[in-house]
Amino acid sequence: MRCVERKLVLFSGPPCSGKTTLAESLCAETGFTYLQMDEIRRRLIPDSDHRREHREIAYRAMHFAADLLLSRGQSVVVDATYRRRRDREEIAKIADRTRAALFFIQCTVPFEVAALRFRERKNQHPAVDLTEQRVMRLAREFPYSSEGLKLDTTQEIQSCLKQIKRYVFSQEIEVKG
Repeated sequence: MRCVERKLVLFSGPPCSGKTTLAESLCAETGFTYLQMDEIRRRLIPDSDHRREHREIAYRAMHFAADLLLSRGQSVVVDATYRRRRDREEIAKIADRTRAALFFIQCTVPFEVAALRFRERKNQHPAVDLTEQRVMRLAREFPYSSEGLKLDTTQEIQSCLKQIKRYVFSQEIEVKG
């Protein structure tokens, strides 16, 4: 077995679950390239009202960028809700095509904590369509899967990062092909 040099780390979870905080922290520590769907959407469609079509454009752009970066030997972190299975399947195809190891991190959060985080950063969340009630509903109904690392983000950031790094860096993965 050889250790894969390219890694693709996917952060998934409902709004206000800590995805961005953890993804940015991981990238700061590792030097991985960071791609965030909300930022890509904001740059591509500055006046977006965050409708589904705009999110799909941003997902496609983020996946395209991840594909290019991985093809050039870089490790990449992608940060988006990844609520829909189709979006997760697309990123898995990119990992397979570029022979990168895929690490799926699902950020879990109780709906009350998500609502509190939303209130604390009022008017700072990039999703302009969010309300406190919607954040609570999305956290309560988020379709978590059995894939990857399920992470309770009510823990301290350093504790979460330690678990993430253990998951991403302690596994020997065989290179395909």
